[in-house]
Amino acid sequence: MVRVRYPKFCLFLLMIVLAYVLFQGKTFPQLNSSLLSLGYVGTFVGGILYSYGFTAPFATAFFLVLSSKLYLFPAALLASFGATIGNLIIFKFIRDLFQDEIRKLSREKTVVWISSKIQRGNSYLLPILGCLIIALPLPDEIGIAMLAASRKIPTKVFIVLSFALNVAGISAILLIGRII
Repeated sequence: MVRVRYPKFCLFLLMIVLAYVLFQGKTFPQLNSSLLSLGYVGTFVGGILYSYGFTAPFATAFFLVLSSKLYLFPAALLASFGATIGNLIIFKFIRDLFQDEIRKLSREKTVVWISSKIQRGNSYLLPILGCLIIALPLPDEIGIAMLAASRKIPTKVFIVLSFALNVAGISAILLIGRII
């Protein structure tokens, strides 16, 4: 039996490939038309899915499909509201989700080296990196863990920060969807 060192991260990469296959439009065109019928309600649900590592690739593909059919600003706000709710759930349960792999990953030589540089450099670098991860269609669990590690960020600030970051990230995806 093959033992995978980071099974959750491998599964995340598999989800990206699966999302591409499902949403490219050629393989399952009826899926795209069904998603388009969901409209703004779909963007809210897509926002919730955008928060979770394993569903973020699907939400991103969903936003790309929807981008040409909806007004950008309301769609981005609704999706970001959903993503903020998803992030709050993660924030409350982060210790149960990826803690085992994050702990293992934190012992890797490269991560130890980067951590030592961050600690020597700027104490705000880790939260800034966490914010960047939340804004991008990456597993928010990692970014939230970075923010949660900083005890300087209260829950209310996290909510506002999460919403603003998701508005930026989802708006960018919707804009890209209009371009392509």
